[in-house]
Amino acid sequence: MTAHQNEQDQQERRNQFLTEENSYEEVMQWLSSHLPRLKKDDAVRYCECLMDDGFDSFDVLAEITEEDVHFMKKAHQRTLIKRMREES
Repeated sequence: MTAHQNEQDQQERRNQFLTEENSYEEVMQWLSSHLPRLKKDDAVRYCECLMDDGFDSFDVLAEITEEDVHFMKKAHQRTLIKRMREES
C-alpha cells in the first residue's frame, strides 16, 4: 500500500463518523422536516434532548418511537408521531 492509499484510507475512516456539528445539523433538519413550524427555542431544546439520548443522525432517528419523544410538548408529540406513521 502506498502512502497516498494509506492517507486516503485514513481519511475515509475519519469521514464515517459525524462531528458534533454535523449531528446537530442532521437532527435540526429532521426536526424541521417533521415539525416545520416549530419555534426555534423548542427546536434547540428538542435537538439537545434527542442528541443526549443518542438520536444524533438520520439513520438513528429513523428508529425513533413514541416513547423516545416524551420530553416534547404534547401537540408536538402528536404531530411528529402522525407524520412518522404517514412515512411508513
